[in-house]
Amino acid sequence: MGRHAFPEAPAHCAQYAALDDGVPPAVLGFGRKWNMPLVKHRRNLGKGTHFDGVDHYVMTLHVSGPSAARTDQPEFARARTGALSLQIPMSGGLFATNGIVDYAHFYFTQSLVDEVTEDFQIAADTGIDDFFALHDPLLLRDAEVYCLRACDRANPACAMEMDWRAALIVASLLRLSHRLARVMTPVPEVGNKELQDVLAYIETHIAEPLCLEDLARRLGTSPFRFARAFKSGTGSTPWQYIMKRRCQYAIRLISTSNLPLADIAYQAGFSSHSHMNRDVKRSTGRTPLQLRQAAR
Repeated sequence: MGRHAFPEAPAHCAQYAALDDGVPPAVLGFGRKWNMPLVKHRRNLGKGTHFDGVDHYVMTLHVSGPSAARTDQPEFARARTGALSLQIPMSGGLFATNGIVDYAHFYFTQSLVDEVTEDFQIAADTGIDDFFALHDPLLLRDAEVYCLRACDRANPACAMEMDWRAALIVASLLRLSHRLARVMTPVPEVGNKELQDVLAYIETHIAEPLCLEDLARRLGTSPFRFARAFKSGTGSTPWQYIMKRRCQYAIRLISTSNLPLADIAYQAGFSSHSHMNRDVKRSTGRTPLQLRQAAR
């Protein structure tokens, strides 16, 4: 319960707050350490508003209002009431609406995806791909119930209930990704040299806020197709690979240098000291401080 909660408010919220008055929206479940905090927004994105990629997943439920479009991916249909969309870590985009739209945003981390994959005995290489304007009755039902329970003040939901509901939503997303991968266009071919160039770029920019769009641009393809090609070539999603390399880099600095741990987190590209601590412990079974003490 709460093992995969956000240590600080999801970065996507700050981007929405910057659109108008700069006031971050209320994050339901954040103070109670839910694994999947929820935010309800009401916004007009106009002819196109760009959102940068963040370090977590963003699932969007189009609650009501006029349609929305992802203008940087014209192959996607327009999102209407009841449609679901998903941005994977690092994946930003350009979104537009014809007026004020009511949204519900669900935020969750890669660590929750990893745990659900293991607990539900889902194939480890399934992964989650991004999508836009998808209509799936089962996922919609789970998302709507999650919203209702999150907003129920008369009978507030406990963290255990919401974490279980979050796991069901993630399991549905894994199921959908597996199903969609079988009907979509083949994974584009990426040569070994091209892939090695991207991996080398990641290594030399590991401390920077890497963006899926920038990496895809290096191969001259869309972020969605790049993510699928990258996973086909490496066995990992771009975000899984980057976080693994950041963790390995941090472990090396922890064990071989006297740099303060907060500085190492910054140099390795982690969003915070606590984020590095969590990933290092999950990878090694030890905290950064315990690793340093063992090395000495």
